[in-house]
Amino acid sequence: MFTKTVVRVGVVSKSSEEAQRAALLFVEKLSRRGVDNLKLIPLANSDATELSSCDTIFTFGGDGTILKTARVFVSSTPLIVGVNYGHLGFLAEVEPPQVDEALNKVLDGSYSFYTINRMVISVVKEGKRFTSPPIMNEVYFAPHLQARMVTLKIDVPDVFVYKGRMDGLLLSTALGSTAYSLSAGGPIVDPDSDVNIVTPMSPINIALRPVVIDRRKSVNIVNVDTEPIALIVDGVKWLDLGVGEYAEVSGFEYPVKLYRTRTDLLKKLFDKRLSWNHSP
Repeated sequence: MFTKTVVRVGVVSKSSEEAQRAALLFVEKLSRRGVDNLKLIPLANSDATELSSCDTIFTFGGDGTILKTARVFVSSTPLIVGVNYGHLGFLAEVEPPQVDEALNKVLDGSYSFYTINRMVISVVKEGKRFTSPPIMNEVYFAPHLQARMVTLKIDVPDVFVYKGRMDGLLLSTALGSTAYSLSAGGPIVDPDSDVNIVTPMSPINIALRPVVIDRRKSVNIVNVDTEPIALIVDGVKWLDLGVGEYAEVSGFEYPVKLYRTRTDLLKKLFDKRLSWNHSP
């Protein structure tokens, strides 16, 4: 249970009119109640300089809004309360009618939260090391052209080494096992597990299957293709992995704290996935 007295609340919103309108009304509510707050911060403009002064951040959007907000924190994070104005709403647990209840629980310290482990990817280019923002879901090694395959060497120390062609490669956290990795045929993993998942996408060698590894182990990926490969971090293009370059994926020290309304995350996932459709 999180017991620290709330000093300041930040409010972040995605760009949709509905979400921004709800966020502005929430900011007005905070002011009427005398809660110190940062005024509405558009998601595209959010940065750690502003948000790091907050004890709690309410995000108005979907799971992607939470992912983009969390990535600006490279050390300890405030509590993130996701108000669902998106589609799936797996991480954004608070539905709009519940926002007052969530605020009351945050202010009196009676709420629950859970922590999500993250990972990070680093790449050496011309002797200089580049490190990605912290990753909550996955990093995707993707071809630039959809019809192409990629050729990678995958090295998990003391587990396996593989070199071959595939449509792409996913390295995901335990939380991310229920995102892109699951759709690509990866295993369902309890989000509380201290593991990462290596999920090859349609490999030429059908014996190569997804592998669950201890998150303390680093995974080394070498681009042995003839073309650069795109590195997609939580759905956002980060940089290219050039021919012959290698990337190291490892656990990240600081987890994310998310507001919790339920404890059965996997059941909630199945409920959401089975009921969700693309209808307007």
